[in-house]
Amino acid sequence: MEETAQAHRQAVAAVADAQKHHDDALAAHERANAAIAESDLDHQSTLYRADVARLEGALASQAAQIEIDAKKLRRLREVAERIVLLQARKDAALTRIEYRLTQPITVDGVALEDDGELWLEGERTFALRDLAN
Repeated sequence: MEETAQAHRQAVAAVADAQKHHDDALAAHERANAAIAESDLDHQSTLYRADVARLEGALASQAAQIEIDAKKLRRLREVAERIVLLQARKDAALTRIEYRLTQPITVDGVALEDDGELWLEGERTFALRDLAN
């Protein structure tokens, strides 16, 4: 019986030793997997940094283009304001004629009848029908 107890103690010690080796192997496996994951993450991080640098360059280029467009837009607004001012001056210089006609007349070959309004921007030719009627 002493032999059996001795064999049992040895078996228990062997199982405990095997369990420790198993636990050590499992921990080493987990460390190896973590090292592989870290390496993969480092590689992905390097790729992402390169992408970020490329995108930052593209963004800076686009920002410069937008800045140029903003300058063009500012110039366009200045020109539009000047056009509005010139149009106002032109409109002020035009002659406006309101008419109420009992007979049709022509202005540069275009017939006018009844009543309306005519803006004269320059020289025009008026033709009246028979004035004797």
